[in-house]
Amino acid sequence: MKVEREQQRRLLEVQGIDTEISRHRHGAAARELDLSMKDLTDQMGGLRRRLVAAETEASDLQREISRSEEDVRRVRARLERDRDLADQGMSAKVQRELQHELASLQRRLADLEDAELELMQRQEDLERLVEELRASEPALAEKMAAVAAQQSAAADETRQRVDELQTQRESLVVAIDPQVMSRYDALRGDLPVAVAPLTGTQCGGCRLQLPPADLAELTSADADDMVSCPECGCLLVRD
Repeated sequence: MKVEREQQRRLLEVQGIDTEISRHRHGAAARELDLSMKDLTDQMGGLRRRLVAAETEASDLQREISRSEEDVRRVRARLERDRDLADQGMSAKVQRELQHELASLQRRLADLEDAELELMQRQEDLERLVEELRASEPALAEKMAAVAAQQSAAADETRQRVDELQTQRESLVVAIDPQVMSRYDALRGDLPVAVAPLTGTQCGGCRLQLPPADLAELTSADADDMVSCPECGCLLVRD
């Protein structure tokens, strides 16, 4: 393809602008912010799942405590009733039976009260956990808001810079043959670098040293011949 030297240089500038636009749109800073936001979002999701699980467990535990309290109430009522009966001066046999039942009820009551204490301790631990999780949420939300603000500011800065670069690009493209731009755009779809300088024996696109035979063929071509790298296929602009 015959392309005037000036257009070749302009095409190389277009490539430089396109590379910078891509760098701004997909730069390391933007990726780092995206990763930070993803990490914070994952943390928030995990926090809320833990909170829901703790609240659900606390609710279930409260029902269990209520049942335990009712069991304790019934056993205590039975104890009081049996004690009243024992005080009424019944026969020795009935008294023995009542004493046996009272001892059994007292053991049952002690077991129920111990179990109830354990449930109440678990309830205190869960309430403390729920409070800690709820207290963590605002701080985490604040961090997410700060990263979101950074993302917004970075996006605004990127848009502004990309707009400037697009304006520069348009001023270059108008002076380049449309067929040449079509070739360039087609290569851009397949290669990371569509146009690069030939610097000494090295292709500026793939960074490979070209063999002497290929290099001789490239350098012997007419100045307005748009040559390609035999290794990567990008267009080469010679000094």
